[in-house]
Amino acid sequence: MGQEDMQVNYDVFLSYHSRDIARVSALAKKLQDYHDLKVFFDRWNLTPGQTWFRTLEHALSACGAVAVCVGPGEMGPWQLREVYSALDRQARQNSFPVIPVLLPGAEPPLGFLGQNTWVDFRSGLADEMSLHILAAGIRGEPPDALFRERQLETLTSICPYKGLQVFREEDAAFFFGRDNAIATLVQTLRSHQFVALVGSSGRGKSSVVRAGLVPKLRGEILEPWEIVTMVPSDLPFHHLAAGLLPLLETNLSEIDRLNQTRELAHKLKERDIELRDVIKRILEKQAGTRRFLLVVDQWEELYTYGGEDGTTVATEFINQLLRATTSGPLTVLLTLRVDFLGYAIGYRPLSDRLQGAQVNLGPMNIDELREAVTKPVTQLPVAFECGLADRIIHDVEGRPGDLPLLEFLLKRLWDVKPARILRHQDCKYSANPYPKITGSAHF
Repeated sequence: MGQEDMQVNYDVFLSYHSRDIARVSALAKKLQDYHDLKVFFDRWNLTPGQTWFRTLEHALSACGAVAVCVGPGEMGPWQLREVYSALDRQARQNSFPVIPVLLPGAEPPLGFLGQNTWVDFRSGLADEMSLHILAAGIRGEPPDALFRERQLETLTSICPYKGLQVFREEDAAFFFGRDNAIATLVQTLRSHQFVALVGSSGRGKSSVVRAGLVPKLRGEILEPWEIVTMVPSDLPFHHLAAGLLPLLETNLSEIDRLNQTRELAHKLKERDIELRDVIKRILEKQAGTRRFLLVVDQWEELYTYGGEDGTTVATEFINQLLRATTSGPLTVLLTLRVDFLGYAIGYRPLSDRLQGAQVNLGPMNIDELREAVTKPVTQLPVAFECGLADRIIHDVEGRPGDLPLLEFLLKRLWDVKPARILRHQDCKYSANPYPKITGSAHF
């Protein structure tokens, strides 16, 4: 019997990141007490000792709707797993509601813009109208005029351009212009277990991986991947452990999680535990998953934190990854600024592993630029004024380092637009279309 044929035991499954537990708990109580809905909220419904993954899988199949609660920051690995499962069910059952719920401080996930119901609590959980809209969406009730007006207001407030922010995995549906690079990465990963994506600063490396490659790999149903993305900073072992631990231990208090992250990081650094053994254990707990991708974004940070201790830790970290990818299910993908390539290939063991496994990310060509500029708005009730998109594309063509500033300009146009049109008169520039921006951002 398929999941869609199973008896529905709950009205709604609440999917959320652990950092948002207080707000989601309050929301669950409101839905239960004021709208008489039967809510699956893991802290209420999961029994200690149960197999977490199997229990969640059953709960998702036994709910009449899924509300994806989005707070500040990115979704966690378990929440993303829940989202993919919910969207897969929706693809098989068109009437199955998947409802994005924006909590205070949320950065809206662009991949959900195609959903029929959005609920906006960014002004606070006391918003009774939003609570009513959520309850009605869960029950599958047809929208009234007030509901449709509020929905349109929410949608037109969400910008499909990221400005100086990276495209996240949950923004994949609005990431355009890099299909060739994504296809090359997929092909390279099939034949190499240590791969480097190399490009200039501002070229879009992080977005290509996070919003392009990762969703592509998660869609491989027959041979699924587990995926963890990390940025090394000055504590690479700590950030590695922090990414792995939620897949090893799923039901920890915040204090226990901090302690166990610190302990796992120390054991990996001292080689008391090998990374390949951690990966093996994670996959043993997930029946049917045989491949694991570790993305080390901004690999150059291993070299920028400097000092003798920093250099030693970086070498130990690299060696741990090299040993773990000699054989077995782990593949490592690193993103690297081209001006740090010499540091990477200057370490012979890493240089040898990257032979034939380096993918270069060049500037977008004219067709790719057109996709990046025009396609996001086609999925929204908004349009460019005639000729404006061509004007912007013409100005940025041949300026390969200006991709971040292009996104900045598009976001600025969006923010000042009246109603639903992006206008020439708001694009006020002459020879140099871009404002001066200080600081740095990674894309």
